[in-house]
Amino acid sequence: MGMLLALALKTQLSIRRSAGLPSNRLPALAAAFREQRDENENLKKTIEKQQLKMSKLQKSITEGSSQASVLKDEMQSLQLLAGLTPAEGPGVIVTLRDSPRKIPANTPPEVADLYIVHDSEIWRLISELRSAGAEVISVNDQRIITTTAIRCVGPTILINEKRFAPPFEVRAIGQPDTLYGALKLPGGINDDFDPFGMISMRKVNRVFVPGYPGVPILKYAKIATEGE
Repeated sequence: MGMLLALALKTQLSIRRSAGLPSNRLPALAAAFREQRDENENLKKTIEKQQLKMSKLQKSITEGSSQASVLKDEMQSLQLLAGLTPAEGPGVIVTLRDSPRKIPANTPPEVADLYIVHDSEIWRLISELRSAGAEVISVNDQRIITTTAIRCVGPTILINEKRFAPPFEVRAIGQPDTLYGALKLPGGINDDFDPFGMISMRKVNRVFVPGYPGVPILKYAKIATEGE
């Protein structure tokens, strides 16, 4: 009996040593268990904190991307309204040219002027197109914006400070039937130019208008302060 008991104790001690368990039995084992449990709890809390930070970071990135996308769309819309970017859409193409007909001899100067395209007539065409709902307009690929100047200089016309001779191709984006119909109204611009062979116009499904060639600069105008 004594030999068997001694052998059993020796076997248990050997198992504990091979398993790395503490030699002071249950109290030491319980303490090690508690220590491991506390460490696991601390690690769990750390993981939860990191996951929360990651979630907040991902949300911030998503919201930032969304805001950046909104700002980008708004900026592009403002640039389009300002005429700084190319535009396309349905509309009309109108061409003004000097009359191909020979001016009769002894024609008074004021009548001879009717055979020539002047800056005021280009402005009139632009005005009629805008009144009919044209959203974007160009003349000879020069985008018409708020600072655009059109004026006669000798036999040429300056548009955005660039010289052009006839013909003048005016492109307008808008509802084609409305724009075309407005120019065809009795007493309108078509009635004035068509008898001299000075105008042609057509409706198109796609009109391309380039952006303003440069950056408009305002020297004196500024944003008004409320109350002034």
